[in-house]
Amino acid sequence: MRGGVAGDERRVINTMKVILSVIALITVVAAGIVYSYDPLFWSRYGGLLKSQLLQQPRGLWYSPLETVAGGEGSPLRYWSQQNLQIPAAALDNAEHYVAARRTSSFIVWHNGAVARERYFD
Repeated sequence: MRGGVAGDERRVINTMKVILSVIALITVVAAGIVYSYDPLFWSRYGGLLKSQLLQQPRGLWYSPLETVAGGEGSPLRYWSQQNLQIPAAALDNAEHYVAARRTSSFIVWHNGAVARERYFD
């Protein structure tokens, strides 16, 4: 009887190997098909995941495909605190409001210059 059990175990193991091989093959084919629809997206997504795993600074992995027209312009102007025409309390309230809603950035543009700028992690 012992030989029969070993034969049954071998058959189960061989069947499991075949099933796992088929699952692996289907997974590889499906991944290839998904990648082929938008390889640029998936390469950037992979770069993002890699940068997060390596704890690199945000955006280090990204390189744009084209130069944006006007990107070489002068830097933004900022209001000084003395010349600011918006009450600081109003800006503080607005900043607290957006921070409570998990906003990633807060910029107030007033009369051609930045009145308040804040970026959240």
